[in-house]
Amino acid sequence: MMRISSVCQLLLLGVTFAGGARIQAQDSVVIAGSDFLQAPLASVLGDSFALDMRGSYPGLIQLEKGEADIGLFLRGPDYPPTADGYTELAYGYLGIAVVANRSNPLNEISLDRLAGIFGSGEEFDFLQWGDLGLNQWADRGIRGAIIESSNNLITEIYKNLGLQSGSLKSNISRVSSSRQMTDLIRNEEGSIGLMGRVPPGAPVKQLALSRERSDTPLVANEENLHFTNYPLKLDLVLIYREEDREELKEALVALFSEEATQALVESGIFPLPEPVRARTILEIRMAE
Repeated sequence: MMRISSVCQLLLLGVTFAGGARIQAQDSVVIAGSDFLQAPLASVLGDSFALDMRGSYPGLIQLEKGEADIGLFLRGPDYPPTADGYTELAYGYLGIAVVANRSNPLNEISLDRLAGIFGSGEEFDFLQWGDLGLNQWADRGIRGAIIESSNNLITEIYKNLGLQSGSLKSNISRVSSSRQMTDLIRNEEGSIGLMGRVPPGAPVKQLALSRERSDTPLVANEENLHFTNYPLKLDLVLIYREEDREELKEALVALFSEEATQALVESGIFPLPEPVRARTILEIRMAE
């Protein structure tokens, strides 16, 4: 279902997000990597952090050359493994949630059937909910919607990970924000949407998604993105040189702080599950 040869291209796209309150940070620590993290991190890290976020591939080169102390990278399915001498930590996820109107009888969907709603030239071509076996909605049309704007990667991630053809149907509605998406889904019973992290209390129903129809379907949340192979996600990883571990301890703790985590959440990123984040901070502090 995924076109993995194209996924790495996502990692070089430049997008920006909003962030939260500032926190104190470690002196003279250079962070490189995915450029979409520039704004949220700048909003919470003190001026002593130097952010040089040019993209994941340039960031890897900076880290390798010693021009950066810490790298934050989006990792697609075909991304190279971390080299010896470096430590890699999970930092978060860019994932796609499938949402529908609360009155929709459907509770789960597989990746290929989702592609039949959103994709052009896919195995299936679903136009009405009856095509998916919803007899009570047999004649009700399907309206697909996706978030597409300069400040997120939802559309590109889905086209690369969720479609064989890589092309969306021409009738798919584009919206520019989570609020617009949830408003559309709430107001139109026959709608279904693809978005990032669903805000708590949003007036929509999240559908569970499976890679194959025989797999266990899962909703997009912090636990499932971290502990399972959820079909529509990119991993966000933090990498640093093992030899620098001691001098980077406070900087690493700052990056895993509640303030930094909240800035990621406000940017639509799925953070680590709270017990995992707490354990990561403890392991950083105890490392020798």
